[in-house]
Amino acid sequence: MKNKTIESFIKTNTPYIAITLLFSLLYVFPIINAQVYYIDDLGRILTGKDWSHDVRALAGIIHKAFTFNNEIVSFYPYSIILSACIFVFTLYTLGLKVLNLSKSNSAITATLSLCSPFFLENLTYRYDSLPMTLSLIVPLLPFFIISRKKHFALSSVVAIFTSLSLFQVGSLSYFSFFIIYLFNVISIRKSAQLKEVILLSALCLFSYLIGYLLYKEIHLFLGYSFPERGEIILNTNNITIYYDRLEIFYNSLLGGLNDKIIYILVSFLLILAITSLKSKDFSLKSHILFTALLFILIFIVSLPNLLIKEPWWNSRTKINFVFVLYFYLQER
Repeated sequence: MKNKTIESFIKTNTPYIAITLLFSLLYVFPIINAQVYYIDDLGRILTGKDWSHDVRALAGIIHKAFTFNNEIVSFYPYSIILSACIFVFTLYTLGLKVLNLSKSNSAITATLSLCSPFFLENLTYRYDSLPMTLSLIVPLLPFFIISRKKHFALSSVVAIFTSLSLFQVGSLSYFSFFIIYLFNVISIRKSAQLKEVILLSALCLFSYLIGYLLYKEIHLFLGYSFPERGEIILNTNNITIYYDRLEIFYNSLLGGLNDKIIYILVSFLLILAITSLKSKDFSLKSHILFTALLFILIFIVSLPNLLIKEPWWNSRTKINFVFVLYFYLQER
């Protein structure tokens, strides 16, 4: 039965799948043709070093599996091609099956999301592009079975553990897509109640925490040492640090807009968003909800640099910005 379902899906979606994959190939062609080596690429070419020092055990395992080798060797340009194709195909399928978008809208949304400037830079890495892309994609897979809450929770824990073991920042795509899903069921499909939203939010948060704890404890048990620079700082003594880092992040996005105005605006929008859940009129409040969730989504993107001991203000830590673009496009 499952084989027939997959076969039917491929048959009915072949033109759109072909277009999205063709776009992916055309998009990465200039990257491949440029023949550029980045610092990380050169280091791995010379040493064959994996990602153990960054506590990403699965990244090395998967890379070795794809290359049929016991060492970390390059399979460029296929690593970049595979990353782009996996990315757009997964987003296209999620758009159809989870968000109930039309085939054309799902194809356009998936392909244009690939154009996120922060994701583009990460695609250029010969070695890191595949584990980074998989770390973004794996946390999205449980959403295919989100209607079955127990299965969704269990698969979420496994997906978060897997994503963290590939590239830690990518695991936040779980919350990013959840925001997109929430807006979809509340404002577009108009099929969610406040109680359901709260329970589902709690379930996602709980699943992520369990996945994170498993990742940390299992890697410690296996003898991995977590870098001090990546430690999460969570205590009230660091509120000033959080505030300063958040200001740096939002100023970089909003051109120095007064931070107090930003916080007041976000708080106001959140209150209106919660109020809109109780209303049957989704016209104006749908836009308010969209804006509020957009701010939350951007905040999620900022979390890595907000919480870790030594923030890295580069594209790697902003890789989840691709879902801000996806969120905007799927609402059009």
